Amino acid sequence: MAGSHTPRSVRRALLALVVAVGLLLPGSAALASPVSSGALAGSATPAATLAWKACDGKDLAGFECATLTVPLAWADASSGTMALAVARHRSTGPASRRIGSLFFNPGGPGLGGVSVLPTIWKMLPSAAKARFDLVTWDPRGMGGSSGLVGCVQVAMPLPPTGPVDWPAVYAQARDARAAENARCAERNATIVAHMGTMAVVHDLDSLRAAVGDPKITYWGMSYGTRIGYAYALTFPDRIRAIVLDGNIDPSSSIVDLAGSGTAKDTALGYFFELYPTAAAQYRRVHEALQARTVPLPSGAEMTRWNLDLLLDSAAGGESGYALLAEVIGAADTATFGSGAAAAKAARLLDSVDLAKTVDMSGPSFAFVNCIDYADRPTPAEQDAVARSVRLRGPVAGWFEGYEIVSMCAGLNVPTDPVPIEFPSDWGAKLLLVGSTRDAATPYAWTANMATAFRASRVVTYVGAKHVVYGLGMSPCVNAYVTAYFVDLARPARDVGCPGVAKAAG
Repeated sequence: MAGSHTPRSVRRALLALVVAVGLLLPGSAALASPVSSGALAGSATPAATLAWKACDGKDLAGFECATLTVPLAWADASSGTMALAVARHRSTGPASRRIGSLFFNPGGPGLGGVSVLPTIWKMLPSAAKARFDLVTWDPRGMGGSSGLVGCVQVAMPLPPTGPVDWPAVYAQARDARAAENARCAERNATIVAHMGTMAVVHDLDSLRAAVGDPKITYWGMSYGTRIGYAYALTFPDRIRAIVLDGNIDPSSSIVDLAGSGTAKDTALGYFFELYPTAAAQYRRVHEALQARTVPLPSGAEMTRWNLDLLLDSAAGGESGYALLAEVIGAADTATFGSGAAAAKAARLLDSVDLAKTVDMSGPSFAFVNCIDYADRPTPAEQDAVARSVRLRGPVAGWFEGYEIVSMCAGLNVPTDPVPIEFPSDWGAKLLLVGSTRDAATPYAWTANMATAFRASRVVTYVGAKHVVYGLGMSPCVNAYVTAYFVDLARPARDVGCPGVAKAAG
């Protein structure tokens, strides 16, 4: 759910995040009501067909693409249709050993699956590749699936130095976000009211039927766990295997989601423990940047916000911790050093391409979440939540908490909330994966998912990684999840997997 605002250049430089795995026009009668989840629960899915062909573009060489046509509103056959971009890689093993399709969603909301399919396929364990076609899609309103047009991200106005008037900063950001949300919604009025997760759940079931699988094998990352658990509740008789990795709290509200604003700081505690020198350097550089900025050769300046966003983007990237420590060391040298050493450090910081603005997530993030959740915190409540998160998460909480709690500003459409109540006799045998220091979705959310799905099993990874399976991080996690996908073999009880991050030196 997190990370949609993170500067792409910073992600590339740090190699920290392999995959992300994070309402509408007021008073507009043109925005049709979204699908009603209750009315459609368990309903039959209309037949659909897919015409597969080689994907365009070198990045998708070797992959197949297709278009899935679905109703704009599942509850209204006369509402028109929407075209969803779909892609897959065929299984590598003998046809006689193929189990079916493994569907995945990379999270967000706001992310499509098609563009990240090559990365996921490359890192997926070979035992899973041999038995499944890996299938993904761009959810409605994302990427190649009637993606939003003409929408932009707005920046949070922050003073480079000196005291911060947080209520004023948040008020300006809220006003700018409200205006852009409303403008984007008006420009994309045909689809924005139909982007909620419950509609996506029915799209996924239509895709399952179109590839010919009688039951679904699904892997949801981050926000994709919301799609997965909502599917399990809506179509309980169509589940073969569901893995939810980096779990969203299934009984949350928008205010509850804002609590994830402290997750980056929780993960950074893990990083600082492994790299104590970097921790001390960060503290003294951050203190100095309260009063001054550091000029860089390109003409840019490093500010306190640049430094915090650097850590924000890299908090869960355990494989990039050594490089993150190196960059923090360069920040220390550029701030307090002199001569050739300071100049070299400044050049390194320039190569990282520090963010010049503090960009909030795009409107698609808000559109999905604000259809999925019915609560609307007032501006005063937003500021109170933001202050609480900021105090509990001093490195990243100033941004992360407000990013979520203010996302519905300027939006006014009927909601279609995802379920937050679960049957007491619920028996779906899901497999949940969670990290103890998850940098985006707190581990407590995985525990809450296990409470909702009582027959589930939990694989706990000891570390800060957000989304663990298939990303080359943990052979232990990979073994448990692959065994479940291939053989439907779950551990007899909840299990733990050791972290793989190495300490400095």
